[in-house]
Amino acid sequence: MKASGQQPASGVSRQAERPLLADIGRLGGDDRLKGAQGALDVFHTALFQLVKENPADFGAGSDAASQERIVGQLMDSVRTSFLSQTVTALRRKAGYVNIMGYWIHRAVFTFLGFGILLAVVLPLCAVSLMSTAPWGWLPGAAGLLAGLLAGAWILSRIRTE
Repeated sequence: MKASGQQPASGVSRQAERPLLADIGRLGGDDRLKGAQGALDVFHTALFQLVKENPADFGAGSDAASQERIVGQLMDSVRTSFLSQTVTALRRKAGYVNIMGYWIHRAVFTFLGFGILLAVVLPLCAVSLMSTAPWGWLPGAAGLLAGLLAGAWILSRIRTE
């Protein structure tokens, strides 16, 4: 740890946090990215000061090298957790849902709902609409109307934040 409070460049932790920082920038914008980096810097400085004042409480010696090592270990555990929680909150706010470890936008479910609805309703209704029997087109028209109403219901269930 440098006396100025700068963070050491840890290769493993920096590799793990790059995608998280990229997601924060993509989902939250530059202001949110700068805020997350600023929060990490403030926490790092405060943690360095705590370890410097009470090195024995954190398992460090009075030398700067052991204090740097302890602060680095503590920051590695906190940094990834903080960034992961921030990304999770931003993804949820942007409309993503976590399904079996994959983040999927909820618009995919609407698209699938309409796709399945169309795949079922259109072939059934098209046959009825082309019927030559008197009033044979009526079930097809009712089916199309029911499909449109179901589609409108699906759209009304989408919540935006």
